[in-house]
Amino acid sequence: MATLKQLGYARALARLRSFRVAARELHLSQPALTRSIRALEDALGVPLFDRRPDGVAPTAFGELFLGKAEAILLAHDDLVRDMQLMANLEKGTLCVSAGAYPSDVLVPRVTAALATKHPTLACRLRHGGWREVTAQVLGREADLGVAEISEAVRDPRLQTEPLGRHQLFFYCRAGHPLLGRSDLSLSQIAGFPWVSTRLPSRMGGVLSTLPVVHAGAIDPATDTFCPAWEVEVIDTAKLVVAESDAIGGAMLSQIERELEQGTLCVLSYHAPWLRFEYGFLYLSGRTVSPAALAFMAECRRQDALLAGREAVLQEGYGLQPADRGA
Repeated sequence: MATLKQLGYARALARLRSFRVAARELHLSQPALTRSIRALEDALGVPLFDRRPDGVAPTAFGELFLGKAEAILLAHDDLVRDMQLMANLEKGTLCVSAGAYPSDVLVPRVTAALATKHPTLACRLRHGGWREVTAQVLGREADLGVAEISEAVRDPRLQTEPLGRHQLFFYCRAGHPLLGRSDLSLSQIAGFPWVSTRLPSRMGGVLSTLPVVHAGAIDPATDTFCPAWEVEVIDTAKLVVAESDAIGGAMLSQIERELEQGTLCVLSYHAPWLRFEYGFLYLSGRTVSPAALAFMAECRRQDALLAGREAVLQEGYGLQPADRGA
């Protein structure tokens, strides 16, 4: 009967392809690792690894064994994690992966509030595009994702919960050729390069019928829109827009300071489809930790404050027109 320890040893050996390197990573002597793998093979009655001059490689038996072993080890890790979650929030550990927009307008405020309320809570934050956030949650690299969820809702491996829906506005530098035009069309805006995160397919569908050669291009494999300048940090997008004729898309609170300073301006075009629909995503069937629940609750509170601020800014800048099509 294989033990969990032996399963872990076999997984490490298969990944590193060397008894010497695997033993060092596992903090074992090489003879001890060799004896453990040999005992496992003897118990199963089949060879799991071919020993070669250039290293080791799983046999056909080994490939089958390692596939089953990985599932067992992941289940064990989840079991240990769930048992640890029965401890109180103050002893919790949380890893959150956030998309570009929540990383900019929401997550810092949420983190600061939680650090004040729960100073002993250990939290790790990651950020990236919404596709990277989804991958990190699926790969168990993050307990919770906060990002655009319009694509994630289609994946049965994920549980999603909507959080916020906020209008985005096209913005440009002061003195941009499109400023001051009251009859702007999307085609005119698409005549300039766009700088933003990748846009999900719900936006790509709108842009697919337009000549968006300068703005970017549709990825035919996913129907997502790849802007001419794809970035994952909003500050980077603002800098590129401020120094060029590129067009960006943002919530007003994200460019509030620059609007007040006059370095950035909002274009007089309202695109109802240009909106940020974000929420939580986590693995289906996986227990949500007390730390994650506290994080989610604070996200909801901060998002309500954000929505209120956006309404004030939209009214102040006269940016609440009736919906228009593309």
